[in-house]
Amino acid sequence: MKNLRGTGVAIVTPFLGDGALDLNGLKRVVNFCVEGGVDYLVVLGTTGESVTLEEVEKRKIMQTVLEENASRLPLVIGIGGNNTARLVRELQETDM
Repeated sequence: MKNLRGTGVAIVTPFLGDGALDLNGLKRVVNFCVEGGVDYLVVLGTTGESVTLEEVEKRKIMQTVLEENASRLPLVIGIGGNNTARLVRELQETDM
């Protein structure tokens, strides 16, 4: 784990008009932040929509950000929610 320094940005999760994830929009957000000079990205933070997303949606978001970021910046991945058993499973299954 790296010590984080500087400015981190909690990135938004864009959605399409039908409520589906806008993964192309998410890629644009990642690139905008990287090119804007931030020092690290916060993905699925606890003050955003992450607690309302399905597990499959969270995995798609994490995978999209990992691929688009391409190790350019450190990532902080938020894992949180109100279901303890689900969180334990999610922590065990997540290897970032």
